[in-house]
Amino acid sequence: MSPLLLVLLAAAPEVAVLSTRPGDGYTELRFQRLGATGLSSPVARFEHLDDATALGALIPNTRRVLATATVQRGDTSFASALVLLEADKPNRVLADQCAVANRPHVTSAGRIFVQRGAAGPNLTPEASGAKPRHALMRVDTLRIEELSLDKAPRTVFTTHGFTAFIAGSFGDELILYRVAPDGAELLAVNVDTLKQRPLTRLEPLARDFVIDEAGRRVVFTLGDSREHSWHVVSVDLDNGELSTFGTSKLPALLPFVLGGKIVFNTGTGPSFDHLRFVTAGGIRVGLTETPSDFPQPFALDAAGERLDLVTVPGARLDLAGVTP
Repeated sequence: MSPLLLVLLAAAPEVAVLSTRPGDGYTELRFQRLGATGLSSPVARFEHLDDATALGALIPNTRRVLATATVQRGDTSFASALVLLEADKPNRVLADQCAVANRPHVTSAGRIFVQRGAAGPNLTPEASGAKPRHALMRVDTLRIEELSLDKAPRTVFTTHGFTAFIAGSFGDELILYRVAPDGAELLAVNVDTLKQRPLTRLEPLARDFVIDEAGRRVVFTLGDSREHSWHVVSVDLDNGELSTFGTSKLPALLPFVLGGKIVFNTGTGPSFDHLRFVTAGGIRVGLTETPSDFPQPFALDAAGERLDLVTVPGARLDLAGVTP
């Protein structure tokens, strides 16, 4: 390898990759340099249930990763833990009772937020046979908390419902997707004053949220139960106005904002590119997802040329972030 290539490779960004091989009962964290042809060594790992899915977020301008995964058996609704992973240091559990399949949210300023809660009473505790349809409508106690590495958790939002999902952040506001017995809505919560600002009501079929800060909007996929279709939509963060950009019969549209424009999959399959990050140099990093198969990572430079991104084969993957 030429000296120039070595210098270029050393300057390339690294991707924080979480990999979980089925049945291992743990997830490994690696910092994999883009363009490297060999797999890097794991810098940390944490244990969880064998079938758990790990989701992570890189704390900006650090090599520390926050990850959630289910650690307790039984009702897994709030059986996940939030763990701080860092090379050469023991893992730190920052919170338990975290909502299942919820990625921790870290703002650009490094503030950490997570959805936690407690299960409500089973609506059909004595029912026998097949689970009644209305048993799915259990109402839980939900809260959004700000976590700190050296302070006690701080509650910024509480509600009763089915989910209070963190769609993202915009300035000093968290954008929440709240689903409750009275319907679903997007609302903004000021994390300092705790003032709440409703944005819009919508169907309880929203997913894959992306915040477009420059465009002052939240972009996501929204289902239409009457038409049995899925749409790429945006909601204006100033006035709550909803706009539609694309339609499909399948939900895997996976929208992203690239260069000020909304891009998304056509929804025809069989595989779908899930763009996760774009670096300051224009490198695009994501996962190609195929139903019933393991995801495959991809990285493209600003000219659209593929870069090597080596990961553990035959593993569930999550990309937690990209180092500067």
